[in-house]
Amino acid sequence: MKLLINILIGLIAFLHLYFFWFESFSWTTKGPKVFKQLPKELFPKTKAMMANQGLYNAFLAAGLIWTFFIGNEFWKFNTTLFFLACISIAGIIGALTVSKKIFIIQGIPALVTIGLLLLINNPKSPSTLPDPLAAGWKGESVCEVVQEDAKIRVLRCTFPPGVGHEEHEHAPHFGYTVKGSTFEVKDKYSTRKVKVLTGSHFYKPVTSVHEIQNIGDSTAVFLIIEQKNTYQ
Repeated sequence: MKLLINILIGLIAFLHLYFFWFESFSWTTKGPKVFKQLPKELFPKTKAMMANQGLYNAFLAAGLIWTFFIGNEFWKFNTTLFFLACISIAGIIGALTVSKKIFIIQGIPALVTIGLLLLINNPKSPSTLPDPLAAGWKGESVCEVVQEDAKIRVLRCTFPPGVGHEEHEHAPHFGYTVKGSTFEVKDKYSTRKVKVLTGSHFYKPVTSVHEIQNIGDSTAVFLIIEQKNTYQ
């Protein structure tokens, strides 16, 4: 699903780069052939205006291309949604004011991609999955509470070789690796092997769901600092 979404985003970005080229550089040469219903003398007169309009399509394409390089999933999702929403609105307005074909070419692909994005990013209810403390591995607990108050909870989670953490849901949290190892990580995006180095740290600003297993040769230990009452 994620691959399909990336392909659609790439195609939409390419389409708007084409719009940029067409409007900014080929309006007077290609325009009369595409818009045969318009008088030919109109194209030279509107060349500057269309070049300016083409820039807006370039900005939309650049925004979508930029999302491929955003590492934070929270900002990646919201930034992608913003640019796709802009394109969808442009397609709807174009259909109402110029031609229905604009909605088919521009609006529908963006709306379909938005729908797929919302589908795979629909958060699960916190009641359907255990939190890190409640979750364990084959009936055995892997985390213990080190400190807890009204605002945060600090967990120490230990994973000997072969031991993992069944699928669970994290509140926004900061993690510090006391002892590292190699893990297999499963989430809604993929199953992947990740080498976690001793002393490394990570931060998740939103609720996240995953399952992990230590596939390395050494025992791994993490400190997890969670914000309380922030499941979303």
